[in-house]
Amino acid sequence: MKFIFFDKKKRYFAKNKNKMKLLKKILRVGLHILFWAIVYIIFTRFSFLRPGCMWQPYKEMLCVVMLAIVLYLNKFLLFPKLYLKREYLWYWSITVFLLFMIGFSEIQLVKSNIIKIMSNSLTPKQLSWYLVSVFFLVTFRYAGFFAFFFINKVTDQIKLLLEQQQKLLAVENKQIIITTTSGKEVLLTLKEITYISVEGKLSVVHLINKQEYRQIQTLNYYEKIIPEHLCLRVNRNNLVMYHYVCDYNADSVTLRINNNGEQQIFPFFHNQNQNIFEKLKKNVTSEIEKNEKRSKKVKKRFKFRTKKNETFELKEISKQILEIIRNNPSIFAKDIKSQLPQVTPRTIDNHLRKLKDLGLVKREGAPKTGGYFLV
Repeated sequence: MKFIFFDKKKRYFAKNKNKMKLLKKILRVGLHILFWAIVYIIFTRFSFLRPGCMWQPYKEMLCVVMLAIVLYLNKFLLFPKLYLKREYLWYWSITVFLLFMIGFSEIQLVKSNIIKIMSNSLTPKQLSWYLVSVFFLVTFRYAGFFAFFFINKVTDQIKLLLEQQQKLLAVENKQIIITTTSGKEVLLTLKEITYISVEGKLSVVHLINKQEYRQIQTLNYYEKIIPEHLCLRVNRNNLVMYHYVCDYNADSVTLRINNNGEQQIFPFFHNQNQNIFEKLKKNVTSEIEKNEKRSKKVKKRFKFRTKKNETFELKEISKQILEIIRNNPSIFAKDIKSQLPQVTPRTIDNHLRKLKDLGLVKREGAPKTGGYFLV
């Protein structure tokens, strides 16, 4: 019964995306309210300024309200309008001024209570110095809250900038940068990637040459970065690339996962079969059309003219190499040689060089992970 209830709940929210967004906003606002409620309880129950302030909590409430106003003013106005526009002097000047102002305001609010508590044990001079020290302590306390919000905001901004850079790289150069679990950065072309899966908290990027790279990221991150016409999230744990789709139906998609021709079946989200099927139908058809156009161009360019305007045809070995590369994008030279054992490696290298000179073939990627593609 529980599974049926949750299944219906998922289907309801899948059809009502706007309601989901509204619920997320309400949840975010609720978390902020809970945070400030905890701060207020700490201010009243564990105040070092004046013991027993829980019997007059309105002053602490005013202090919490002032702090919240300053922090949200900084988050939504000063940070985007000044800090992100590199007006650092104005930003820090206004921020420090506001912190001192709320510290001074709090001292004015609770000054009478402090004097009432401390006047019996301190002389007037000592009391004035005590108030000054409390003022700085209060200001530093507010500065701690500000530092927490500021670091959080800067971290979010850095993540956003990195995502934008990655998205731009993926759109313009058809490449992405993977930061492995060991901290090493690897540049991959999107043509090399067959699919991306999830293993616990790690995402695993699978390449056509059987290599795998693990990164601490979610599949939502890759969905934002990789252009929509190149990839599709078929279920909770897998994101597939369109150019390696072999077959699909209403419930699953079949993908070629390596150069040996091995295939793997990926089932769809059980409640989004129709949507995923329609996307596959649209994008895979366009990908097939692109491949057909490429093969036609290659066939047309089998004949080429030299400087003396003499017409030649490509040799049979070159045609075989082109066919291997067409079927296995990003293939290594050593793999081409293994598929043509009757031809010497040196001859294959010479043919690859001629094909590159003719503009029929190009090599992309890093020296160790890159491979050959048709132009």
